[in-house]
Amino acid sequence: MEKFSEETVYGGKIMMKRFVKEYAKYSINTLKHNELMDKDIKAYAIAKIEKAVKFYERSMITADEAIKVILEKFSD
Repeated sequence: MEKFSEETVYGGKIMMKRFVKEYAKYSINTLKHNELMDKDIKAYAIAKIEKAVKFYERSMITADEAIKVILEKFSD
């Protein structure tokens, strides 16, 4: 079994942080450019995504949980 060095694990952590931020940014931009969606629904989804990223950056939730929130942005 291959052992991972601290650099590999730390590098992976940085990559996940970047992925979560980039995916959130992509989702927000997609929502903002959707002209058919109601403004209130858009604002709700964007706020939910931004809150998930903030919680992830503060280490209150994991990357998996942050991505799940972004994917389920319209559910309560």
